[in-house]
Amino acid sequence: MKKRIKSINPDKHTITMIGFALKAGRIIRGYEGVIQSTERNSLLMILIENGISGNTVQKLTNSLKYAKIPVFKTGPGVNWKSLWGIETHKIMGILKGDLGRNIIKNFNAGV
Repeated sequence: MKKRIKSINPDKHTITMIGFALKAGRIIRGYEGVIQSTERNSLLMILIENGISGNTVQKLTNSLKYAKIPVFKTGPGVNWKSLWGIETHKIMGILKGDLGRNIIKNFNAGV
């Protein structure tokens, strides 16, 4: 079964919540960290940048074949560097918790 990746364009509130999650240490950045957190069952969701390579997306979907973790892809107008200061990573996992639940609730609402 192929994992479906939902494209999103977060609103200002969601962008701010992701910024809070970064400062609170509730976000894992980078492919290896995300995969390790998935294996420990500590992630609520995964967010990937629009510019991520197709090969990395394929590796990610293969690694998450049996995991029930939703994957969201930010739209082309969402610049991670200007919003959150992230310039080297194109994938992040949001850890389980209240902040993560609020972020995923906004994503699922189509925000």
